[in-house]
Amino acid sequence: RAEAWYAAAGITLHACDPAVAIDRARGVLRLQSGRELPYGKLVLATGSRARRLPQLAETLDNVVALRSSADAQRLRERLVAATGVTVLGGGFIGLEVAATACGLGKTVTVLESAPRLLTRSVSPELAEHVLQTHRANGIDLRLGVTVGGFEIEGDRLVALTVDGQRESVDLLVLGIGATPECRLAAEAGLACDNGVVVDTCLRTADPAILAIVNCAGFPAAGSGRQLRLGSGQNSKD
Repeated sequence: RAEAWYAAAGITLHACDPAVAIDRARGVLRLQSGRELPYGKLVLATGSRARRLPQLAETLDNVVALRSSADAQRLRERLVAATGVTVLGGGFIGLEVAATACGLGKTVTVLESAPRLLTRSVSPELAEHVLQTHRANGIDLRLGVTVGGFEIEGDRLVALTVDGQRESVDLLVLGIGATPECRLAAEAGLACDNGVVVDTCLRTADPAILAIVNCAGFPAAGSGRQLRLGSGQNSKD
């Protein structure tokens, strides 16, 4: 949104001045600039960070994760030059990138360690439909595989090992999930377990603080565990 939209809506936007600490006792949020914002209710929407592999430095030219707009721009630039795309992970991000790359005429391989796609988010029947649709479109989609043996030359990943076999890599996209950004909450003494722990109304143990979407771990019905669902639809809901 343009700045004028926020002003017209009565919203004060503090851009480029991130929150660095929550003082729950005083009901104050401290920003990096030193400014303090008092609150009656505080909503944490701190999101998540793309999960990386420790074997692959973030400086590798042909390895891309997708979380920010800068990541998306970087991926777009590398897709233009790539002839083949290897996607690690069969979740939302991995499958959407795979479909896009396939539509651009690239040779696409998707490697998923689980026995089926989208294990956390959809039913087995829907996962099977998605699998068959991607394969029918020409994507080499493999389930239950083990990936390792990363071969690096200079600033590029040139190959990896899939189930013991060496496979060349032109462009690698990491779609292996995300980790919730819980630092603010944890340092303020709020419980975190696969996200900031909230109840079914997204309230933390502190009645003045709520957490939503990617950073929130809410109780999964009937399972007794905290669930974190980082999808666009969940954000809208």
